[in-house]
Amino acid sequence: MKRKINLFITTFLIVMVTISSQVATRQTVQAQDFYPPVLEPVLSEDGLTLLNAMPTLVILDDPDHSLQGVRIPPPEGFTNSPESATATFAFTFSPAGDKDPWGQSCIAFPAQAKTGFIYAGSIWGNLIKSSVPIKIKACWASLSGSTLGYSGGGPFHRNFSGATKTNTWYAGSLANSLAGSDLGPTNYDMYITYNKNFSWYYGTDGNTPPGKSDLVSVALHEIAHGLNYMGSMTVSGTKGSWGYGTPYPNIYDTFMKSGSGTALTNTSVYPNPSPALKTILTSNNIFFHGTNAMAANGGNKVKMYAPSTWAPGSSYSHLDYTTFKNTANRLMVYAISAGTSIHDPGTISKGLLKDLGWKSGTSNVPNPISPSGTIADKTPTYKWSKVTGATQYRIQVDKGATKVFDKTYPASACGASTCQGTPTNTLGYFAYKWKVQAYIGGAWKTYSPYMNFTVSGGGGGPKAGFWRDNPWWVEFYVTTNQASVANFAMYVDVTGCGVYKITHTTLEAIASNHFSFTGPFYASGTFDTTTSAHGTAGLTSFYIAGCGTVSTGTYSWTATWRNSNQPDIVGGSEGDIVIVLPNSEDHHYYTIEKIEP
Repeated sequence: MKRKINLFITTFLIVMVTISSQVATRQTVQAQDFYPPVLEPVLSEDGLTLLNAMPTLVILDDPDHSLQGVRIPPPEGFTNSPESATATFAFTFSPAGDKDPWGQSCIAFPAQAKTGFIYAGSIWGNLIKSSVPIKIKACWASLSGSTLGYSGGGPFHRNFSGATKTNTWYAGSLANSLAGSDLGPTNYDMYITYNKNFSWYYGTDGNTPPGKSDLVSVALHEIAHGLNYMGSMTVSGTKGSWGYGTPYPNIYDTFMKSGSGTALTNTSVYPNPSPALKTILTSNNIFFHGTNAMAANGGNKVKMYAPSTWAPGSSYSHLDYTTFKNTANRLMVYAISAGTSIHDPGTISKGLLKDLGWKSGTSNVPNPISPSGTIADKTPTYKWSKVTGATQYRIQVDKGATKVFDKTYPASACGASTCQGTPTNTLGYFAYKWKVQAYIGGAWKTYSPYMNFTVSGGGGGPKAGFWRDNPWWVEFYVTTNQASVANFAMYVDVTGCGVYKITHTTLEAIASNHFSFTGPFYASGTFDTTTSAHGTAGLTSFYIAGCGTVSTGTYSWTATWRNSNQPDIVGGSEGDIVIVLPNSEDHHYYTIEKIEP
């Protein structure tokens, strides 16, 4: 039995009216390519929000197999660690039977594919900065032809607080970042659909075998489009147009010029709509003129893809294929070859996003790397990421709430991207946590979040295995070394929205028979015996896609050991699952599973 909890749901409703738009007639580049139907834009009553207008951008399988074998690793200094993220991503994976906004039927999203998708999000989460969760809904579908995947369907906003230009459309993710608040809390920022009919490589190591398509690379590409790496310009019949049927350009459009330097939004030269605009959009002669993108391109304007036949989903919103396909900036050309992995957007695309308004994800907080998990070394070496401008670093090791020691290291302890030190302090067989801070500009900066580790050999403590209460509304696991709690889950019935299982998948150390974690989902517990425990749990402003922000009171629980089973720590199951990557305030992982409608 699950306890019913009435939750307060915060939502923001927008009254919508349909507007007319210039709808592009599809012109096929390759006869076998799949392209979804164009969505009809919907404008809010106040004219400041536009839904369904984000164009559908595709990425194709590149038939040029001479490009196989290329491996571009993630940006220097990247670590797939909660502490390094400066932007939060929330992924919802469509269950079997669901449909994407274009009517394509979804099938069950493979667990391994989720891992690759989340990893791509963690790369972007280290490159851009946002205090607002970037919400993505993903579909796994059967598509025809050479289309690996497509994205689009998200909202646009204009004239909001923080906008760098007036009367200009910004993609939801970018608008939220600039505003510092969620301008559409019930809307996804983008939808992404993947083609199941390819032989996918789900690994995150970049070692993509010949003949397999790298999911991380494709996910990185499509997420970029949802970050506003696209414009509104399109071609229909004999005319080109922009603005999604409104008189306002996309922020991306404002940086686009012809080869001679004329802005494409200059209506005295290129009326909107007009044959003249179609001509320049299919001229193979259009360029992005942003300061940062051009600086990354050696000071030169950046050539964009503009083939002589307009290619829906490819033209205008990608780097020029011929110019960039053999460079480190190849991620954002319109096609990617099998057997290739590209885990870095490249300096030009990162500069382009900065020109649009994205802030860099550079942090002055170092990222703990190791030790973590269970170790045997009682005098371990501590490793952390290097921070620009730091002249000293200080690590602190705690056992529960008690500081064991701290140690300061000079900048000379660092290499190109990581630092390390080996204190002489000998640890016991207990669970520990450690953190690190940087000294920059004459001041100690904020400590990183803790990283947990356990020195094996202590013994005792609660029995390893599966624990739950009765009635069944809380469950968790104790790891085999009896040092941590894993997958602490709470079942809640959200009135009018459904029953959800919310799981905290980050390992939490057990110290003196006690554990706890904080954040939007918080809990604490004490093991009274080897087979019994009690504690509290609750939610505070916890976001559930489709429901809004929810809060509960603090509820008490009691649990007993049930069996010796152990979980898959990553989590994952059928139904809608949201996995939230950490931001600078909350450094935990969660999964959200809808159990009942």
